[in-house]
Amino acid sequence: SLADGLARRGTKVGVLATEMSAEAYGWRLVQGKAMIDRLAIRGRGVITEDEKQRVLAAMDNIATLPIWWQDKITSLAGALAWLRYLAEVEGVQVVFIDIIDHLTDTHRKYENDVSEMTAITRSLHFAAQRSSVALVGVSQFLKDDWDVKPTLKSPRGSGTKTIDADAVLLLWVPRKDDFTYVNEGTVIVAKQRFGATGEVPVFMDWAYQRVSAGVGQ
Repeated sequence: SLADGLARRGTKVGVLATEMSAEAYGWRLVQGKAMIDRLAIRGRGVITEDEKQRVLAAMDNIATLPIWWQDKITSLAGALAWLRYLAEVEGVQVVFIDIIDHLTDTHRKYENDVSEMTAITRSLHFAAQRSSVALVGVSQFLKDDWDVKPTLKSPRGSGTKTIDADAVLLLWVPRKDDFTYVNEGTVIVAKQRFGATGEVPVFMDWAYQRVSAGVGQ
């Protein structure tokens, strides 16, 4: 949702996908734009003619957005090279890494995963500063913290990921007793080096794979 929103405002965006394929991300954008209920389609097993036309129109629209996708890189060296290419050649202004925890440094050996992630996040931080690119690293919460209001210590292997970051946003969506997620979530601005912290309500539209501002925001 963030990458799509920025691109629609004319910002050049790069997305390094380490968990899903670029095709899967693209389909999620198409679903949201075309208002296609993925669960309904899965249940029916077919797509109507009206839905098909909405999908085609959404694909044409998304194809014009200034978004660069990459899903073949999982190493720190590859990520740094791609970030440098986007900044110097394509003029990209914002780069998302989803999920940053999946990157590895294949050129060095570390005592543990925390030490490796520390080196990775600091290398990316310095590279982004040199290239004047805003870098957004997406991380996962510790599984034990899913139903607890998150803090700066909640992201997996937090450490320098939260210390070095200029801002830390935590998306929290509580679960029901049957382990399904509710539609009302909260973006917790846990850290912002040059601004205020606080909480912002958001609406989780699971059917259309979208996150939007809550009422009054």
